[in-house]
Amino acid sequence: MLIWDNHFYTPKLGDAPNKLMAQFNTPNSQHSFENNGITFYANGQYIEPNYTLHNGGWMGTSTSYIRRPKEQVAFVGMCNSSSLDANVFTYEIPKILTKLKIWDVTDPAIF
Repeated sequence: MLIWDNHFYTPKLGDAPNKLMAQFNTPNSQHSFENNGITFYANGQYIEPNYTLHNGGWMGTSTSYIRRPKEQVAFVGMCNSSSLDANVFTYEIPKILTKLKIWDVTDPAIF
């Protein structure tokens, strides 16, 4: 996951890596997915002003990958149980870091 996350900031994949990542991070539609017109879908991820997210679960797993592009920070949760929701943990990390004054952002909320 660290290698993949670093690729968003220093792309190396493909003949034109920067162009590929720009296209990958561009919403596929001008129609908002949810969240009052600020969340858009882009190639398996949800794009918001402060966060980019990819969440999911299948066959007894739960995963959550949240990036904060401006700070080049990512929060990843992977769980081998469908009875736990990885989002419950990863969505709290920015809030906790803000309360501890380790994370200096104006809006730690993901949703």
